[in-house]
Amino acid sequence: SGWAQDGSEGSGAQDGSGGGQITKLPVLKKEVPATYPSAALRDRVRGTVRLEFTITATGAVTDVRVTESSTQAEVQPDGSVLTDTSTVVDYGFETAARAAVSQFRFEPAEAGGTPVPVTVPYTLEFTLPPAPQPAPSDPGETDTATPTLSVVNFRGTLRERGTRSRIPGAVVTIFRIDEGGSEPTGFEAVSDGEGRFAFYDLEPGVWKVLAEKDGYYPVRTEERVVAGQLTEVTYFMERGTYNPYDVEVVGERVFKEVSRRTLSGAALERVPGTLGDPIANVENLPGVARTPFGTGALPIRGSAPADSGIFFEGIETPFVFHVGALKSVVPAEVVESVEFIPGNFSAYYGRATGGILDVQFKDLAPDQVHGQLQLSLLDGSGFVEVPITDEVAIAGGFRRSFVGEIAQAALGDDESVEITAAPVYQDYQVFGSYRPSPSHSLQVFFFGSRDRLELLNADAQEASIQLTSGSVQQEIGFNRVIAQYRYTPSERFTNELQVAFGVDELAFAAFDFLEFDLTNYQGQIRNNSRFQISDALSLDVGFDGLALTSNVFLVAPDPDQDPATADFDDTVEVDVDNRLDLQLAPYIEANWQITDRLELVPGLRFDYYSQPQLLSVDPRLSARYRFTDQWSASAGVGLYTQPPLPQQLDATFGNENVGLERSVQTSLGATYRPLPFLSFDVTFFYKRLFDFISESDDRIQNDEGEFVSENVDNNTTGNVYGMEVFIRHEFNKNFRGWMFYTLSRSERTPEGEPTQLFAFDQTHIFGLVASYQLPQNWELGVRWRVISGSPFTPVVGGIYQEDQDTYVAVTGEANSQRLATFNQFDIRLDKRWVFDALQVSAFLQVINAYNAPNVEGISYNFDFSESSDVRSLPILPIVGVEVVF
Repeated sequence: SGWAQDGSEGSGAQDGSGGGQITKLPVLKKEVPATYPSAALRDRVRGTVRLEFTITATGAVTDVRVTESSTQAEVQPDGSVLTDTSTVVDYGFETAARAAVSQFRFEPAEAGGTPVPVTVPYTLEFTLPPAPQPAPSDPGETDTATPTLSVVNFRGTLRERGTRSRIPGAVVTIFRIDEGGSEPTGFEAVSDGEGRFAFYDLEPGVWKVLAEKDGYYPVRTEERVVAGQLTEVTYFMERGTYNPYDVEVVGERVFKEVSRRTLSGAALERVPGTLGDPIANVENLPGVARTPFGTGALPIRGSAPADSGIFFEGIETPFVFHVGALKSVVPAEVVESVEFIPGNFSAYYGRATGGILDVQFKDLAPDQVHGQLQLSLLDGSGFVEVPITDEVAIAGGFRRSFVGEIAQAALGDDESVEITAAPVYQDYQVFGSYRPSPSHSLQVFFFGSRDRLELLNADAQEASIQLTSGSVQQEIGFNRVIAQYRYTPSERFTNELQVAFGVDELAFAAFDFLEFDLTNYQGQIRNNSRFQISDALSLDVGFDGLALTSNVFLVAPDPDQDPATADFDDTVEVDVDNRLDLQLAPYIEANWQITDRLELVPGLRFDYYSQPQLLSVDPRLSARYRFTDQWSASAGVGLYTQPPLPQQLDATFGNENVGLERSVQTSLGATYRPLPFLSFDVTFFYKRLFDFISESDDRIQNDEGEFVSENVDNNTTGNVYGMEVFIRHEFNKNFRGWMFYTLSRSERTPEGEPTQLFAFDQTHIFGLVASYQLPQNWELGVRWRVISGSPFTPVVGGIYQEDQDTYVAVTGEANSQRLATFNQFDIRLDKRWVFDALQVSAFLQVINAYNAPNVEGISYNFDFSESSDVRSLPILPIVGVEVVF
């Protein structure tokens, strides 16, 4: 085969997750022989290439790295060599080795019955075949004949149709039947790591060509070879299927949390109801309540959206969705995976008592220029990645919405509402990657987003007779730059350093009495060092520091007045410059494989907050036990802390003396995997909330001795409990899908008041997602959701305040009623056309296909005598086209 493996399959395997002990080594299921470089055959040079690569949890090979390579010229019978190998820069052994190994497929390694990624060493020996022997000479001939020199007169390159990627390891056969004879003449070659092949000294004439490789349709054609000329060709081979589910779509990472789910792969762009946005798929997982339309909020496990952490590459970001919540702030082209942890997250994360959403960007490793263009009724986007050298690559993208223009066209004749340039969103991304060696990796991510919304109500007094203006305007945006350096000098130590800087801007004005401007300058540094102390124990030591400088300008109605007789003209002004907030957090966490079945992850995190100058100590512990290869159980308990929001600490609108909010989270789960592609997961959870901040009607004495409204205090407790069910069918026989169900109750108890439902409580959250891969690159997908309506406080009437010339609402019991049950059916149809140099896809997506009249809220007229439902989206068809090259 031209190479030999050094050691058995999986020899020296290291758990690439940094987690527990490997209980089952990977098994090689498909091997591809390396192509011997033609120049090395010519010069009679053999080579040795030592590599490391990662075998993923699905058995694919990624991150192939050459650790050492060497060449040696064969000694001829007379003691000479044909070439001095020190003068040849590169014979191509490393490229050929990487190309072959990248196509290997394994039965994945397992830790406690769960497929896990592992890193393995591998050695390829390129062994020379026997040297060709000269034909026996005619006795009448002398040895003075001049030797002939072989000449390449037919060569070519194989590329994948639709992606232009080079195809190594394909067999190319060229043959013909000579005139007057019946026996065919033929020759065979194998494409090298660059997809190239060549034939020597072919006779002139027409030759039949056949190129074949597993997973591709064969190429059959004819070529004419002309005497004295070089015939050069490029063949595009079409894959048997361009299935986006060839990569893992929904999986579990290394065990650190009881419920950590990872969404990854190109298939996320095709889930119905998400408008091609991979981050929006978080709503299709258990533990996430439905996002109120237009807000982009993520209520996770009965917590307020502000209680959960939003991260990009581990760096905090203010929001994840554009205005209107139709799309996230980064397009699908740049997203590698979405990490979602509904609770009991590890010590790596902090400053949150809800859940965690962490978006990972794609690694840049293009073999050539690749790009993607998309155009739909919602927006248009483009993305391109370019290799500069073998070590350097760059990429960039941009997107802009068309929603404002479409809304204007649709509502232009409605005299009650005038929409001006709203909503308009745009975002950009510029990435860079530098990998000088397998031990060093530097990546830079520069990305940002900006949104603008403006609504003009023609009759402002329909909302309140105090209003003279019906204008609502909002502009929001952020920019982030993240530099990420990874150093891996050995299998026993890894260090990852991240340094980030960003600017957040928010401007909001409503009617004629409210104005808010906020500018944040945020710097963040993260460093995580992992020590592999033994095969059974690893230790993570890290630091998470954040510095935030804020500038705030606010004009709003005076909070120190009776809400029942509030006067919109009685406003106060707050102007804060360069407010500094430091948040510093060292942490330590271990991953301990006590036995083949039991794994523990203890962690401890310390958080210091300069505002309000408090320190928290949060211990956490997770455990997993594997009963059999199919059954496992996990559990977790921990303390979680978050600081007050800036407005809650404001002396005018909040309370400078409020402290930290805390929660104790516990969870218990079980997983059953009867088949490699089918799994059942159930998790029970309970969160006890204490010291939570809520509104207060009490009056307190300030530093000047005046009695003012307390506004907020830390005197609210709460309980959140329930169950999550997740049934997953990974891609198999052209089908994949999952079912999710959450049973949850979230309650709050303000001091001295009865327990009430939390505003984001949704008792039942049920959904089904399914996709089927049809012939001829067609795909059909559906999503169906049924969700309990959100609680709301009913308004039972209005009282006229003569001195204020306005009406005040009379409300019933807090959150005592629910909106109608939400139900929605979405459908998506995709078709892909594959050409030599690109792929073109068209899609039709229908949101709310049966036009369910879902209710998002209740609106009232100025005196609360009439009410009407605020409806969600009606049936919404979206068509679009995408070009990938």
